[in-house]
Amino acid sequence: MTKNTIHQVSENKGAAWYSWVVRAMFVVLTIIILWKSLEPFYGQPGSHYIDKVQHFMAYFILSGFALLSRLPLRPLRLLLAILVFSAMIEILQGAMNMGRTASFADFVANLAGILAAWACWRVVQSFKKNMKKNP
Repeated sequence: MTKNTIHQVSENKGAAWYSWVVRAMFVVLTIIILWKSLEPFYGQPGSHYIDKVQHFMAYFILSGFALLSRLPLRPLRLLLAILVFSAMIEILQGAMNMGRTASFADFVANLAGILAAWACWRVVQSFKKNMKKNP
């Protein structure tokens, strides 16, 4: 093997390792969001503002990991699946009598997090494309 071939093989192993870790984090985050969204809640509601920030951040981070995971789905389809996941959670919260309620405002905060992650991802992809053109 030549030196370049060895370097390419090690890069491929690094990419495979990175992809595996990011996908695992995506799955873990999905499970945590599902669990925290559907666990019984009987306490006093906190600040409305903080709740929306938490929704935004959760779906921003989840969407970011989804986009970085290199799953075999087109980015917009992947984000649409996350949006449907978010809507299903809100519907379940309204249907289950466990101290939680469905909230359109929560759904909008989730959507905003998804869209912000997509916008950041697009900017990074644009930079990467420009770097390849002009090294």
